[in-house]
Amino acid sequence: MNILLIGPDREQGTILEQYLKLGHYGKQLEFSHANTMREVVLCVLHETFDLIVVDPDFPTLGGLGLIKVLEDNVPNTPIVAVHLNPVNRCDFKCPMLCVEYGAQWHFNRVADLERVIEWLNVACQSN
Repeated sequence: MNILLIGPDREQGTILEQYLKLGHYGKQLEFSHANTMREVVLCVLHETFDLIVVDPDFPTLGGLGLIKVLEDNVPNTPIVAVHLNPVNRCDFKCPMLCVEYGAQWHFNRVADLERVIEWLNVACQSN
């Protein structure tokens, strides 16, 4: 299973990667990281992903715009919005807006990703 992690901070993306690996028990997970808009474009153009995780605080396109662009250009790939910075939480409108723009799930912190891990485990078993 190929997963794209998009966020402004590589260190936070690595923490997310380790968290997903710890809870996952299915097939091998492969991760790509994109920390700039250029990296996002290159990844999406050259690889196929089973899951995209986006930090809504991604500076380019305000995060929400990036979710919309991804939804429009890779419509069959589930998108998860998760705030990677534990200090900078979203406001009350963010979850609704992330879903409205195309994310299937929204989480305020990495530790809330149990549902995503469950989905990964089920998806890997069915493939």
